[in-house]
Amino acid sequence: MIKDIKMLYVDDLPDPEISRCLDEYENDRIKINYMEIEFDDTYNYKKLIKEIENNNINLLIIDSALYLESESRERFTGEQFKIILKKILPFIETIVISQNKQENDYDIIKKYNKENIKETIDEYYKDVLNNVITKKINEILMTREILSKFKEEKTIDELLIEKISLSLEGAEVYSELNIKDINKLIEEFKELKQVIING
Repeated sequence: MIKDIKMLYVDDLPDPEISRCLDEYENDRIKINYMEIEFDDTYNYKKLIKEIENNNINLLIIDSALYLESESRERFTGEQFKIILKKILPFIETIVISQNKQENDYDIIKKYNKENIKETIDEYYKDVLNNVITKKINEILMTREILSKFKEEKTIDELLIEKISLSLEGAEVYSELNIKDINKLIEEFKELKQVIING
């Protein structure tokens, strides 16, 4: 079983307050290892996915507007990358930080703007961002618990279990699975998740 959570922040202009909040984040359930990448013209979505795989990232925090200082033709937003990543590495959790007007939700949070937020920037990120990170970490830990039950009960093919385990560690393994395998796996995960939630 994996003993820590690897958290990555990606931004073309890393916000020092977000960086500090992420660096100081602690979780009493598991150790957090934090790193960040300053996104520039050398990155495309393939290179970013490779970084996530190579560093075994579990939780990605990504800025929505990655190209404010860039002239790259291969542009994509944090929201678009989240969809790409979910297809390739379905067990990696993602939080997008956006300047767009919207309500904070489970996956996308609003970037701090002193014009319409009463708290200080430090209070805001420690409240909003930390809460969303904690929820995402709980999801990761729940998935690990479900995987552990699969291993104990041996209800799924061992090769498939190994592939899920690798995906949880940030390795791309799903290209070898067919749609039927993936759908079966998703359904069994949902069932086990309900059992765990309901006690």
